Amino acid sequence: MVSDFCCPVGYDWGIIMASTKHVLLFGDSLTAGYTKRGWLFHPYGEKLQTLFDAANLDVQVTIDGLSGDRVIFLPWEHRLRTQLEKMRRSEIAYGAVVILGGGSVCPLSTQL
Repeated sequence: MVSDFCCPVGYDWGIIMASTKHVLLFGDSLTAGYTKRGWLFHPYGEKLQTLFDAANLDVQVTIDGLSGDRVIFLPWEHRLRTQLEKMRRSEIAYGAVVILGGGSVCPLSTQL
């Protein structure tokens, strides 16, 4: 169970879910919505926002995906630190953060 993995046993997820107002989706081209070899971008965050809206939940999805960025490069780290700094300064309080990266890099670093 997710709650056992990241939070103390007995953690009340109902409180977290009820208070979640902002969700950050952070990543590279997959988060940016790269598809059709770059001719089309359709971020999965747009669908997530649609689902939240359809459920009448007051949740704002922030998509921070950058095509061409890689988890092994400094710009990735800089963008992540920028988002974390916003949280530290209380500009925005993310109730959930999804980090997706490395999907397109993994095949490149695999030796046969």
